[in-house]
Amino acid sequence: NIAYNDQIQAPPDGVDPVHYILFDQQEAYCNYYASAMIMMLRSVGVPARFVAGYTQGEWDEETSSYRVRASNAHAWTEVFFPGYGWVPFEATASIPAGDRPETFGNPGDAFGNEGLLDDTERLPEGVDINPNLEDVESLQDLLAERGELNPDVTVQNRNRLLWQAGIGFVIMIVAIVGAFFANRANQRVEASVKRSYGRLGNWAPWLGVLIQPAHTPYERAHMLGSEVPEGREQLLNLTHQYVRQLFSPARSVEADFDPRVEWKSLRPHMIRHTIGYQLQRLRNFRPGKADGNSK
Repeated sequence: NIAYNDQIQAPPDGVDPVHYILFDQQEAYCNYYASAMIMMLRSVGVPARFVAGYTQGEWDEETSSYRVRASNAHAWTEVFFPGYGWVPFEATASIPAGDRPETFGNPGDAFGNEGLLDDTERLPEGVDINPNLEDVESLQDLLAERGELNPDVTVQNRNRLLWQAGIGFVIMIVAIVGAFFANRANQRVEASVKRSYGRLGNWAPWLGVLIQPAHTPYERAHMLGSEVPEGREQLLNLTHQYVRQLFSPARSVEADFDPRVEWKSLRPHMIRHTIGYQLQRLRNFRPGKADGNSK
């Protein structure tokens, strides 16, 4: 009683689509037909699922291929039968139900009793299905020449794979150990105010900041802060503690100051601006440009 119509409007908001199609609209296309069948089957405990794809399309003689258009999109229902698996069912009214075999062959194969094609149906005329012993021997000789039937070559391949895996494992261990010691060295630098200040000075050229010996610590901090504005506060904090440690009567930083906390916020900004500056240099690079012309 549900007429086929692929131009229907979408169901209203807040309304169950299947209920709307079955009892109100009573017009539908494949998506709705399949969904309604699935809902009804599941309501009585029958396993069913929704499947979407395309029909075969039209044969194109010029290209010797099938032309599948958007209009060939289709949806159908599959129902699970114990011992046979998922069997497709056509619920759409405009498409006739496919012929189904009365009996089945192997479990899980819905069309197992249709029988296999014989030689004349499967192969073009004049093609012999029986293998030629000479051809088989020639193939074996070819494989032997290539080493694929040679046990010694197989062992060599296995040994090569083992060596490659071993080398990869060693490289991974070296990388992990290297990263561990690099992190420890970095922690030693960032835990010290004096070393942190020295790192800022070494980092400056990578940001395009040219620091001169006559620049005071605070001047250096402001120069770096102009290139990394998000880290200006942390730069000034590190610099202030450096000045306090070097020049104040106490000769020490504040008791609750931890430079690693400042670096935790500052480091990502420094790295990001460094990468941006270096990429900009690459974009502006001109071969043959004299270094003396740069400022």
